[in-house]
Amino acid sequence: MSRPERRATPADLQSMLVSTDLKALLDRAKGSRPVLKHLAMLEIRLRLEGPAMIDTLPLETLRKVVEQLEAVLPYPVPQGVAALRARLDVAQVAREREHQAKVAPPPTMPAGLASSSCRRRA
Repeated sequence: MSRPERRATPADLQSMLVSTDLKALLDRAKGSRPVLKHLAMLEIRLRLEGPAMIDTLPLETLRKVVEQLEAVLPYPVPQGVAALRARLDVAQVAREREHQAKVAPPPTMPAGLASSSCRRRA
């Protein structure tokens, strides 16, 4: 018995478009992969792991990928590359918020309020 053929979902098609367009972009810029290492890494990982892997990238890596992508963006931007750029933006904003939450000092109570709330009135 053979398995029924699985139809591609819209997410599958979007993922294929992103990978295909990114590959085409890097192919167009001969010799770009050794120079744009973060973007080349993203190309490989997208193909192997799918777009969800973007959410696992550290903030600094996301920043480098975006910087490198911006350096080679053509006009008009291919649909898959535009979708990738949007996904990277969302991931970068989320990671920056996480980073800010880690480095922000805990909220403190103003000195006047802290001392006056602890005193009892006689």
